[in-house]
Amino acid sequence: MHLARSLYWGLLDLLYPPYCKSCGRRLDPFEKVICGSCWFTLQPSNLGNWRDAVTYHENIDCALTGWFMSDLLEKIIYGLKYHEQRALGGEIGGRLADMFKGVIRELNPDVMVPVPLYPAKGRERSFNQSDLIGRTVAGHLQIPYEPRLVKRVRNTKSQTELSIDDRRENMAGAFAVGDLAPHRRFLIVDDVLTSGATLSECAKALRRKGASFVAVLTAGTPPVHFTKNEKAGG
Repeated sequence: MHLARSLYWGLLDLLYPPYCKSCGRRLDPFEKVICGSCWFTLQPSNLGNWRDAVTYHENIDCALTGWFMSDLLEKIIYGLKYHEQRALGGEIGGRLADMFKGVIRELNPDVMVPVPLYPAKGRERSFNQSDLIGRTVAGHLQIPYEPRLVKRVRNTKSQTELSIDDRRENMAGAFAVGDLAPHRRFLIVDDVLTSGATLSECAKALRRKGASFVAVLTAGTPPVHFTKNEKAGG
């Protein structure tokens, strides 16, 4: 079976060679969707805990992000979310795990959870991009992973076009959590953190059920959060 699958994918690559969705270069056998050269152009945040730069952070103890948002990172995340380029979820997760393995081990989370989709949206999309990223990070770092521990109980609007205040109102009461035992220290995974309204509301739901520590990990954040002499937020 394994040999047949390898032959199938080898023939497919021969007939339809994979090219980088960013620069168009033919991908090496170990590359998926985006070539290594393009990944290298992303700007790592190197921020450590940037919680205090997040507009809504009162329920969050630690915020980690991999890269500053750019046209390329937006393209990568858009391809993952809307063009079913699922391999990008594993690629992002693997790179985040390598980037933050020391920090995350020091945080010592009991369990990792993804920001959930509303059930109807999950069925429509057939996967959750945060789940794909989270599973990979958890697998690399050997941390327990519970994708169904947090549920989205309100079908919220997209946050993209909303103001800062409207984002918070839009997410109010959007999540529900069951029994957390025996977990008390959590790491929530999402693709992007801007205002923090979504992740803070998710963290609030966990704290109401007894969570003592909640950290968040995302692939990207807008660089405007950290522009010198500019008010943090987004």
